[in-house]
Amino acid sequence: PVIQQKRNKLTTKIWEQIQLAEAQASGGTYATKRLKTITTADGDRKTVELEKRVRPWWFTNEEGKLCVAVKYGSKAIYLAKDKTAVELGSKDELVNTLKVLKSAIELSMSDLKIYLSPTVPTILSANTFFD
Repeated sequence: PVIQQKRNKLTTKIWEQIQLAEAQASGGTYATKRLKTITTADGDRKTVELEKRVRPWWFTNEEGKLCVAVKYGSKAIYLAKDKTAVELGSKDELVNTLKVLKSAIELSMSDLKIYLSPTVPTILSANTFFD
């Protein structure tokens, strides 16, 4: 079904964000691999493996706090009414927040409520992602 394909695409992208956040926390970098078919000067077609850059979904707001937005394609998803991002207390919460979001999408329960942290109560509904 189409809804399952969309959910799988979104969970894959969140998994990439988790890998990127963990790599940056340990001081490294993360890039996914993709295959590209090129034509050589002789006219032969050849498949080459290239690195694909992963752009972080998190940013710092005007108050200096870290926020994470979930994106489907290039558009941010509304997590609550008129809210596209979750404000975090510190960068240490980033990986756990992304894992919670991934779990919420995988469960896909319509009445799912998640509290990301005691200081930032945010209610998510799995139906919000695919309306």
